Amino acid sequence: MTLFTTGKVYKMTGLTERSIRYYANLDLLKAKRNDKGQLVLSKSDLESIVQILAAKMTGYKLKDLIEQQPSLSLIKK
Repeated sequence: MTLFTTGKVYKMTGLTERSIRYYANLDLLKAKRNDKGQLVLSKSDLESIVQILAAKMTGYKLKDLIEQQPSLSLIKK
C-alpha cells in the first residue's frame, strides 16, 4: 500500500498540512502515523480529500460532512 506524508499530499493537492491534520482529527480522513510519528495518508484518503474539497466548493460545511460519517457518500450525490 502506498502511503503519502502530509508534505507530499500538500504538493499534490495544494491543501495545507495544517488542514490535512485538521481533517484527520475530525475523522474525515483515516490517516495513520508511521514509525517516525508522521501522519501518512493512503490513496483512499486522497480520494476523500478531493471529495471534501468538492463539497466545500459547492457550499457544504465541514459539520455536514462530519455528520455523514463514516462515508462521504453525501458528496457523491
